[in-house]
Amino acid sequence: MTPVFDSDVREDRFSRLRLISWWDQERIAGCRLLVIGAGALGNEILKNAALLGFTKVIVVDLDRIEESNLSRAVLYRSDDVGKFKADAAASAYCSLSPDATVHPIIANVLHGCGLGLFEWSDVIVAGLDNREASVQSVDPRAEGGRKNPNHSNDLFNYCGSAGARSGQADSRVADSGE
Repeated sequence: MTPVFDSDVREDRFSRLRLISWWDQERIAGCRLLVIGAGALGNEILKNAALLGFTKVIVVDLDRIEESNLSRAVLYRSDDVGKFKADAAASAYCSLSPDATVHPIIANVLHGCGLGLFEWSDVIVAGLDNREASVQSVDPRAEGGRKNPNHSNDLFNYCGSAGARSGQADSRVADSGE
């Protein structure tokens, strides 16, 4: 491993991440990220994406913020109660990452979004509490799922956790059906 000297590191908000030998900050910044769901899981996904430097983001959620969401969702404040989750999450994301462009979509991802949204995305992360929507948005093998031939399946988790899909999946894993 090559030693890194202080003079070799460009100081900015991502300079510590660049110390990781395989890290590609420019690739992350250029990646088109679709986050489905802006509740408790979606909040964590969006917060981490902003801190990692994703700058092209679409967030889809149908619901409004309720008072009870405030104990589980780091991006929401008391003033956000009654607002659409996608709108408030997009605004909070931009507060964390001022260089980002975040588009909120207030819709049911299964019935209110076209396939072009999935085609646009380089990475799709579903943070949903609904098994049907989660499986169908992440797993194209599911009946009615959104299949994009450019994406393979990296992770399937049907237990209320986040799932992700990316075109950069290892083809051996994708071909094995795991």
